[in-house]
Amino acid sequence: MKKIYALIFQTRFFVVGTCALFCSLNVFSQTTYTWNQTGTADWTVPSNWGPMPRTTPAPDDILVFNNGAATTVTNVPSQIIGELSVTANTAVTLQGAAAATVLSINGGASTIDLSVTAGSALNIIGDNNDVTISVLTGASAVVEGNMTFSATSISTQHKLLAADANGVIFNTPAVFTQGFRCTGNVFGATGTPNSIVFNSGTIFIQDGATVANGNPFGLTAPNSKVIFNNGSLYRHQQQGVPSLTGRTYADFELNYPTANISAVGGTAVNIDNLTITAGIINLNLTGGVNIKNNLLVAAGQTLVFNPATAGTVTFNGTTPQTITNNGTLTFGANEAVVINNAAGLTLNSDITLNNALTLTAGVITAANPRVLTLSATASVTGASNASYVNGKVQKIGNTAFVFPVGKPASGGFAGGYVPIEILNPINATITDSYTAEYLRGNTGTITAMGLLTVSEMDHWTLDRTVTNPLATIDLILNWTAESSGNGSPNFITDLPSLVAARKAGTFWSTYGPTSLATGNVIAGQVVWNAVSTSGPFAIGSISFANPLPAIVNYINGTKQGGQNIINWQVSCINNTEVTMILERAGADKKYNTVTTLKATAARCQQPFDYSDANPDNGINYYRLKVITPKGKETYSNTIGLLNNEAGFDIVNLMPNIIITTAQLNVTAA
Repeated sequence: MKKIYALIFQTRFFVVGTCALFCSLNVFSQTTYTWNQTGTADWTVPSNWGPMPRTTPAPDDILVFNNGAATTVTNVPSQIIGELSVTANTAVTLQGAAAATVLSINGGASTIDLSVTAGSALNIIGDNNDVTISVLTGASAVVEGNMTFSATSISTQHKLLAADANGVIFNTPAVFTQGFRCTGNVFGATGTPNSIVFNSGTIFIQDGATVANGNPFGLTAPNSKVIFNNGSLYRHQQQGVPSLTGRTYADFELNYPTANISAVGGTAVNIDNLTITAGIINLNLTGGVNIKNNLLVAAGQTLVFNPATAGTVTFNGTTPQTITNNGTLTFGANEAVVINNAAGLTLNSDITLNNALTLTAGVITAANPRVLTLSATASVTGASNASYVNGKVQKIGNTAFVFPVGKPASGGFAGGYVPIEILNPINATITDSYTAEYLRGNTGTITAMGLLTVSEMDHWTLDRTVTNPLATIDLILNWTAESSGNGSPNFITDLPSLVAARKAGTFWSTYGPTSLATGNVIAGQVVWNAVSTSGPFAIGSISFANPLPAIVNYINGTKQGGQNIINWQVSCINNTEVTMILERAGADKKYNTVTTLKATAARCQQPFDYSDANPDNGINYYRLKVITPKGKETYSNTIGLLNNEAGFDIVNLMPNIIITTAQLNVTAA
């Protein structure tokens, strides 16, 4: 009996072991079938597959199209397969065998279960039978080639579905086209959000010609079946209204010449680059439009922001943005604009705003001849050192206005917001306009009797177009720590003698009344009442107590062998010639002239350098003295270089000779 039981046990063990081995081999023994036809051929004909006929389709079959030809595969049944790949510049078009055909990708041993490589195409084109490619749970798809789902005369609802998040990934240079008469949500209207992903360099084309298709998002906002990652493009090529409210795109392009689209919605749309290549689109979203990169309207095309009630266009990227309008770009009376990008916004075209402009962060650059125009109904808030206009600002109307102008830091100037203001317009009409800009530098000869100095470093232009030539305004010029004086108490020292000066041609020929300056030596303003002319304006003085000097932008030095190389730059635009004296002192602080140079205003625009071939042993102090033709002297800060073989010295902790802030200089051998 023991032997019999032992035999039975061994037999059972053998059967179980054999089953385990068979099951294991079955899982990993997927059969690969390769399509061997070109032109048009039937999916269900076994001999159309090789190397052996596909007589018994299995749910783990691997199907391959790789002959480099174009082929239309007809009679595609509803079927489950393991994997599907289209490679080697092969173009495959599937046509369903019956209504609601579903080709399911079940997954297999490969990492990628549905693959369309660059240069290849997997299309669904057909009128009568809808075809769905469904990537099931656990399976994945990567598309780098092209996919087009369309019909020719009868509307269809071809679909590409994925059960899992990130189930289908489009990588560059993939292009997916929801084409003519393919309606509905091509990625489905139910199921897992974020199942389709378009990465940088890919394109989704909503192409329907005269037939309005659906939208790729499928789910109710803010949920979506599709993710458009940065650098991907949604291209709208049809007359239908795109899904915008509450949606997030990467780049958005309208490219349909006969499109005339009006979109509304109460939730903001987020767009990176907004491009109108062809067509007309009215983005009338009361919920707002957020633009993170550039806005471009091509020649002859139209983009309008004109909501029925209050709306806002916000430029809120993190890299420099641009607006380029070669067609028609309109910001309606209800459309406010917000600039909230520390990297700034450049106007490559003239822009007109008809509502509030809010400056939160970032400089608007309107390079000459570009102009930012604010209509009679427009206003500006929030201008600061963090956000202003570097360029021309035009204000239309007959109300007081503060021009939000300034200049970025450059040439030793701190840079920032330095406004010019108009008040109390008299005899003005609503069509009058004033255009202002803040500029570095200043040229011209003083001819006005009693006017002794004019700021050599900065000025404003203010041009006017008025109906009544007798129209006047009160003019206010501001100086700040960010203007050309850099907050130096040597720039302005006596407020009562300050005036606003005006230049006609090349001559500073007129100026306003005295004793109308307020503030302090660091920041304040001077007023000229009842101004009735255009022209450059600058801060001037009837006293030499306000030198408004030439300024040393910087001075620095380096050691090269046994020499000390000194570099500097000055601003002396208002002078025909200046004298620059480089001085050196040792530890005794007794300065002697090292070299003397003369320079014209034009030469002052370039840096200077001097090689001191015979520095003293030990510490060498250097400073620059600049003398204008009128005898005004300006000193730079002091630098020190150590002429030793080894070691380092603290040069000093001392006040700057012009700006009374402490400066620590350290030099090392």
